[in-house]
This record gives sequence, structure tokens and C-alpha cells, in this order.
Amino acid sequence: MTGKTKRLLITSLALGALALSAAGLSACGDKTDENTLVGKLERKTYDRVVYTSETYREKLVTEKYKTTGEGVNVDGVLDEEIWQNNYPLSYSMGGVESKLYTAFGEDGLYLATRMNMKAYYRVTRAADSNGGGNFFIAPAEKTSRDDKAIQIIYTARGYVMTSRGNSTGFETWYVNTYVKTYVDGGWIEEGDGSLQNSGGLVSGGDYVNAECFLPWAELGLEEKPAKVKIMPQTNYNNNSTGYRIFAGRPAGAYNNPLDWFVFDEKGYIQNDERLKTENPQTEIAVGHGYNNLSKTAAWDFGTVGDGIVKSGNMQQSQFAYFKDIYAENWMIEANVRYESSTSGSIHSVGLCAETPTTPSVRTRTPVSFNLPCSDALKGKARWTTYSDTAQTHEGLADVGSAFDVMTEFVNLKLIKTGSVFSAFVNDTFFASRQFDAYAGEAAPGIVAAGVIAEFKDMRAVTDEEEINEYLSSMNLETVYLNSNDGGVLSLTCGDTVYKNKIALVQRGSEVVLQVKPTVLANVVYLVKTFTVNGADKSAELVGGKYFMTVEDTVNVTVEYVRAANGVQLTGSIRGNAIAAADAKVKFTELASPADSSGRIEYEFTNVQQVSEGEAFYSFRIADGLYRLWLEYGGGKTGECVIRVSEGKIELLDESGNVSREITSLDFDATERPKTLVRNITAWLGYPTIPLPASCFRVGETVTWDGENAQIATFDRANRTLTPIAAGSFTLTASTDGYSEIYNVTVKAVDKSGNKWQLDAGRTAYAEQLKAKWATDGNADKTTLFIGDSFFDVRNFWTNFYTTYADTDALCAGIGSTTTYDWEQYAETFLQYTAPKNIVVHLGTNNIYSDGDDLQTATENLQRLFMLVHDKLPSAKIYYFAITQRSNTAHETTVSQTNAAMKQWCAGYDWITFLDTEQALTKDMLKDGIHPQLQYYSVFTDALKDSDIDMQAKA
Repeated sequence: MTGKTKRLLITSLALGALALSAAGLSACGDKTDENTLVGKLERKTYDRVVYTSETYREKLVTEKYKTTGEGVNVDGVLDEEIWQNNYPLSYSMGGVESKLYTAFGEDGLYLATRMNMKAYYRVTRAADSNGGGNFFIAPAEKTSRDDKAIQIIYTARGYVMTSRGNSTGFETWYVNTYVKTYVDGGWIEEGDGSLQNSGGLVSGGDYVNAECFLPWAELGLEEKPAKVKIMPQTNYNNNSTGYRIFAGRPAGAYNNPLDWFVFDEKGYIQNDERLKTENPQTEIAVGHGYNNLSKTAAWDFGTVGDGIVKSGNMQQSQFAYFKDIYAENWMIEANVRYESSTSGSIHSVGLCAETPTTPSVRTRTPVSFNLPCSDALKGKARWTTYSDTAQTHEGLADVGSAFDVMTEFVNLKLIKTGSVFSAFVNDTFFASRQFDAYAGEAAPGIVAAGVIAEFKDMRAVTDEEEINEYLSSMNLETVYLNSNDGGVLSLTCGDTVYKNKIALVQRGSEVVLQVKPTVLANVVYLVKTFTVNGADKSAELVGGKYFMTVEDTVNVTVEYVRAANGVQLTGSIRGNAIAAADAKVKFTELASPADSSGRIEYEFTNVQQVSEGEAFYSFRIADGLYRLWLEYGGGKTGECVIRVSEGKIELLDESGNVSREITSLDFDATERPKTLVRNITAWLGYPTIPLPASCFRVGETVTWDGENAQIATFDRANRTLTPIAAGSFTLTASTDGYSEIYNVTVKAVDKSGNKWQLDAGRTAYAEQLKAKWATDGNADKTTLFIGDSFFDVRNFWTNFYTTYADTDALCAGIGSTTTYDWEQYAETFLQYTAPKNIVVHLGTNNIYSDGDDLQTATENLQRLFMLVHDKLPSAKIYYFAITQRSNTAHETTVSQTNAAMKQWCAGYDWITFLDTEQALTKDMLKDGIHPQLQYYSVFTDALKDSDIDMQAKA
């Protein structure tokens, strides 16, 4: 032979699914000529034929493949009628697109795949890499993955391998298969590197097609079943980082066919169109695998005729959706009760919604309203959102009536109106939440998370008259918030904030409507109109706010327009760390120079710090009359009145006369604010709390007022508070012309919930890290990195010790941990160390996994740092901002928490906030959560640019 040897494995068990494992085929049998090798497979009676000529593709197409029945030619060309109108399982993410088709024959299962080559090409550039996907197949009755499950792999070198067995050892054999690959309309000869060297693959627009026939006997079945389970998996290996990416399979599903996807004669049963028109399940609800947490096989519909459905899997979340309900507005209800649950987590039962876009394995984010099944949480309810890999709880709240979901049925209702969901427990209003991802049609359903639960009297309503009548009976009114681009229109009712679109509030509620035009570096928007129920209310806006009581349906409209004129306003901010931490340039429109309030309030927050004591700003401001000031630390300074007109800025005196024309406006933050307001929280059973840095100057006489020794003992000399009892009071310090107000709250910490339960595996690792400090740590010299998975060297920051090879540094991050965990590790691990510096990344799991809101997350972080500082007072703490995830469900909470922590850290000289939120962008993440390895430089660079003193390794 000349050239590289080409091999093709032909079989009647074929799937062109691409995979990461490499398997070469060794020829067996006697060589009869250059083109043919013939042998027998002992396990089966099928012939195994390997063609090695350079023209084997053409010979296969024209001579060697066989028609296996049902009109299917197993040739890799998906042109048979059986594939037309066949519902596939589809997957699309990160440029990778794949589809799996199934067809049931009398003698076996037909499978076909179509996958683009983008990710595949990326990995096959390396000679020793494989990429693509694979499928695991099992009978529908299977409840565990054993040697009856079959894995079929298509390798990077063009070979096909089939395997069966459990995860501890596969038995490999070869049977007849066929895979056909196109590039630019022509054949690819896939042997010994020719595939990866084909220029046609570079664009990522080319596809691999595969077609195969799997006899039912291979699954241990004597006849055609009604359905089968298949678990697909799309893989690629990123050679630059060594990461293996799994996508398109249910989370944690590898060993459990309950998690797999179900196919019948018409294809993927859970396809959206099938649900609408053909699903044979009940009219009440159907078991449905919308997202990767669903458990299709776990539901018991045996008594659905009596209006009862049961969940059946305590290990994972289970979803079932009402049939043929896809609407923008609906109401669903069910009576729920749970029978049993697993231990160790906060389990729940409830109602949920899903956005039915295209049939896909991933990219699903259902929202649910549920009741936790925990003795400690009786009478509580919460919101939960689910992403591809996790669930996020939106906090817990009392529902206003006592019940025990573990012993009695509880009635739940969930109403969707636009993008707003309203929840009710036993006909008591719980709350409303806005979820913009669900603004259009959505499918309603039920959810059981980690429990055996019973649902009865389920129903779904799309009649808007009935929905409105129920809302009215609950004293709820709708407020429509209409806003164009150029700003935000929000409504605040109590602690709940709604933005742009719709709000549901109880009748008689006092609400605040706020218009907030966008101010950017090069453009500013203005408020053209502001109307409430058609009436112009622009003149009643005070600082951009309008106050009203909701008694009926309300329509609010604001129109923003881009300013056609104006000039660039620039300036510097000189001062202290407090100003640099949270400085905002704010201004409000004035009717006259004497106007003390102003109509519309604007703010520019993108102040850039250039050094510890100086920052600068630059933005465009439209023609008009404004009061302008610098706000920081809860106070403001540098107030002045300016007029912008005809391309110039004039500074006005108190009488409204022109004082002088200016080109920039500088602020001096050393000119402390007249009033500085701080919120201080202390916790019972925790250390004494120091007050943050003061703006008072040395030698000034300070008068204190408002002390409350029953709640907290105040040490004036050391400026510390020792908590005594739960409660709140206001502590005021004043000197000539200046005052500092401290709103003090002392709280008890409830440690009964699941958040405080330590995971045994993570705790064991913490003990290993404690031992590592004992052998490798150096008192007052070592820099200790702690926190969550971002700083876990086992799976994420894998090159930490290479990066800091010459530095006295130890990394003790523990994946999935929160502040709740580290408060306890402070007692069992940290207090036995003595680092010079402590570098921390924490908070992401508090928000995304435990559902901490802004206030809770901020207080938890502050409480932890106070505890750590008390135990290790000589260590300087460096805290990185919480990183934004690709999942935007809590983007605002993350940003607000970072801003709050930035300001809080600025008040203490023993902790430094490292603001990396904007520097670590979403395209730098490898899994939507953690940085790609090369982008840990964002952390190391920020640390290097701080004042940290990291010692060289001895």
C-alpha cells in the first residue's frame, strides 16, 4: 500500500456519535488481499469487515452497505422517509450543534446523528485527542446503568467503537457499523490524521452524519419495546487548558437511566411539539424532561384519573408539566403533601414554569414557587430558579398562616401575568416576583425536589377573566410599567422592586415610582414624558420619584429621549479611600437656581480610581439647569448649581448669577460630608464590632448621643460595640458642623437551617488543609488563600502552586462552600493558622446556591470577616469581588453586594476590597461560573497591584 492506511469499521450496530475516548482498531482474520480483511466476531454471528483501500468509501456506498428493513439504508445519508418529520433531541451551545434521531424497527433500533465539526476540529488538531459525542442506551425499564447499557463512540481517527458495561470496566467488541462524513459536499477519509488536516473543517460549518442499526437483542430484548432511554453527551477536550467539557447530558446522569431521555417510535417524547399534539399521557399533567434536572421516569401517573400524581425519586428534582398549556397569562393550582425525603438538603414541593422555545437538552431555567419540607422551615415558602447545573433559592419568608406540608395538604396557586409571577398559599398572598425570561408564553407545571410527594386537585386556567377575578379577590392590582430604551422605570413596594413591564401589588399599598435616565460617558438621556393613567405627572416628580397609593389598575409610561446637545463634563476627585470606594457624581434638574429639590435625578457611577487618593470622571451632560454634587459614604459634598448651554458650562452663585465659566469641575473629598450615615450590624454571641473609620480630625471634640447599653455596650475610646441583646438604636457622633450617624442593629443568628449543615467530604478536606498548614505554613509569613471553588486547587485553580512557586503561599479553597461553612471552619481550621495575609473569594454560592438576597449576603460576609479578624487580628484580609456568572438571574444582587462590600471594606484598615467584577468578563469563564485557567491572571494582577506584601519562599 501507499500513503496512510485508511480503516472503516462496518457494523449493523452503528451510531456516528463522536467521543473523547480514543480507540484504535486492530485487524483480525486472514489477509486475503490489499483491500479486504475478513474475520468472525465470536460474540455474534455478524461479519466484521475492514476496508483499507483508498477508495473504500466509494465501494461502501455503491456496493457494500445493505438495506436492513423499514426502507433504511445504513449509509450515513439521512434521506430516508423514516427520518422525515422525526422529532430529534437537539443540542446547541457554544457553536456546537448536534441532533439525535431515532426510529423503531421490528428487529432493532435505528439511530442517526448530525453534528457540526466546530468543537471536534478544535481537539483533533492534536494528534492524541478525540472529540465529539457519545450515547448510552438502555431499555425503558432500566433503573441502573449496568452491562445491558450500551455506549457507542466515534473516535477522532475515524473509528467506531461500541462498549457495554458499568463505569468500572467496559467490555469492547466490534460489530457492523457505518459512519459517513461530509466536508464541503465531499467525502472525508478519516484515517491517521487526514480528518484534522482538512481545511474545510476550519469554518465550523461542516457536519458529520452517522446512521446505524442496533438489534433489539443487543439490549437484551426479545421484541420491539414501546420506548427506550438514551443519554446523549457532547464532549470536547480543550488542549490549551486540558479541560474536558460535557454538555447535553442531564446533570449527574451518567450512572442513572432514570435521568436519561425517552424516545419512542416518533422520536424524542419530551419534544415541545409532541407535548402540544401527541403526548399519550394524561390531560392533567405529563412527565416531562424540559431541563437537565428533570426525571421523566420518576413520576407515577397511575392514579391520574382520580386527579392524583405522585413523584417517585428522592434523589433529584422532578418536573411535570400541564398538557397543551403554553400561554402568556395563566393560573395553576394544586394541593400538595410530601411523604418522605432524603436527608441533608432542604427539599420542597411546589409549582413551576418553563419557557418552551426549541427542543433542547440544556439552556433551561425553570422558575418555581415551593414549600420547603423541613421541620425547621414549617410555614415558610420561597422562590427557586434552576439553571443548567444548579438551583438558586430566592430566600425564605413566612406565608402568614401555619401549616405543616409534611402531614397535611397545602393549597398552592401560581399566577403568571406577563413576566410577573404571584404566589398564594391557602389563598393567602405570598409575594410577586418579576422574571423577564418568562415574558412570553410559558408552560406551567409541578415540581418535587428530593421528595416523594403527592399532588391532587391540579388544574390550569388560561381564562383571563377568572384570573383577574381571583387577583381582585386577593386585593391585588396590576401596575403596568411602560418604558422605552434610555432608562429604567421601576416600582418599589416594601422590599420588592419591579422594573419595566408589570407589577402586582396589594390594593391600598403605598408605592414609589422612579424614573432613572441613563447617563453614559458620551450620551445622556432625558425624560420627555411621564404619565400615570394618561395624566402628565412630570411636574410632580421629586428627584425622579413619584409617590402614590394603588387603589386600582395603573398604567405608568415614561418616554426617554437622547439629548441632542450638551457638553462633556470632566473632573477629578481628590480625597480618601471612602470616596474612592463608592463615589457617584449626581445631579438633578432645577426649575430655577433657588429650586431645592429638583425634578429628575441623574447619577454617573463609572468613577475611575487612578490612585488611593484620586479618581476621575467624564460624561456628557445635556443643556439645562442643574444642582450637582459628589455623593459618597452616605453623604454628599461639593454642591453647586451649573447651567449648561450653547456648548459651555457656567457656575452660578446663590443668587443665580454667573460666577464663572468652567471647563471641568473638581471635587475635594477631604472636604468631608456634613453628615455621614453608616449602618452597623452586630450579632449575639459574636465578637465586639469596631466602628468604621471616622472622618473626624485629630483634636476635634466629639459628642456622642443615643447609646443603648441594654442592646450593646459602647466603648468610646476604642469605638467598639459589644452586642448584648437583639434590637436597634441610633448612635450619633457630632462635632462643630459635622455629624456621623450609626444605625446599629444587633441580631441573633439562627443556625438551624440546612445552610449551616457541613458537608462531610468538604469538612474532611478542610482537615487536610489544616494539616497542610501545620507542615507548610509559616507564622506571620505565609499568604493563605481561602474560599470557594474559585480557589480550589483540585479542580479549578490547578496551577496555583506553579504561579506562586517562589512565594510563601498556600491555597485552601474548598469547592461549593459559603460563608456559613467558613464561619465554622474559622473555629476548626483558621484559628490554628497564623498567616500574614488572607486572600478570599466567597459569596457566589451564598447568592446562587443558598438564595441570599443583598442584605443577607452582605451581612453574612461582614459577619465572617469580623469573626476572622477577631481570631487573626494581625492578618491583613484581601477580598475579591463576587464574580458574575453567565446565568444572569442574580446579576443585580451580585453587583449590589459587591458595591456594599466595597464601601464597607473601605471603612477598615485591616481589609481591602479588590474590585474584579468588571475585569473578569463572562467570555473568560469556562463553564459559565469559573475562570478559564489563563484568566486567573485577573486575580493575580489585582493582588499584585494592591498593597499586599507577599513573602518569598524561604
